[in-house]
Amino acid sequence: MFICLLFLGVLNTLYRPTLKAILPNIVNKKYLIKANSCRSMAQQIMEMVGPILAAYLVATFGIFITFEINGLSFLLAAFAFGFIFIDKNRYQKKHGSTI
Repeated sequence: MFICLLFLGVLNTLYRPTLKAILPNIVNKKYLIKANSCRSMAQQIMEMVGPILAAYLVATFGIFITFEINGLSFLLAAFAFGFIFIDKNRYQKKHGSTI
């Protein structure tokens, strides 16, 4: 369990800065403040609701099924990230380099 938690902690450490860095590339500049606010609000809500939901799932279904549900949520998120497209032309103009 400690190895799983360590692995999740490392991934979370990499995920948050990556999300903050990629957001300006996938959201129009005029909606960036609103997108940052929505992302921050969703993160805060999930940090409050997540532990309660996890405790309920562990109490109801057990630890192994709870970890399976958590793994499924990661797979679902990875699938959803596959539909995010970055406009390469806009990126090249902004950073002055080629991809």
